[in-house]
Amino acid sequence: RHARDPNDFVVVIANFTPVVREGYRLGVPELGYYRELFNTDAAVYGGSNSGNAGGLMAEPVPWMGRP
Repeated sequence: RHARDPNDFVVVIANFTPVVREGYRLGVPELGYYRELFNTDAAVYGGSNSGNAGGLMAEPVPWMGRP
């Protein structure tokens, strides 16, 4: 993918199982708020309506080689 600003990025997280993963930690490129853009587990798509309340704030805990 190419962006106008090479520092822009998108984090894609996919769970291809029917199991909800509560509390699953992921490493992200930088601290800040990560907005949920699309959730196929939403009720409108027939899912369990589990989600992240629209997004999550990254915590300052190094994980998976990320800050």
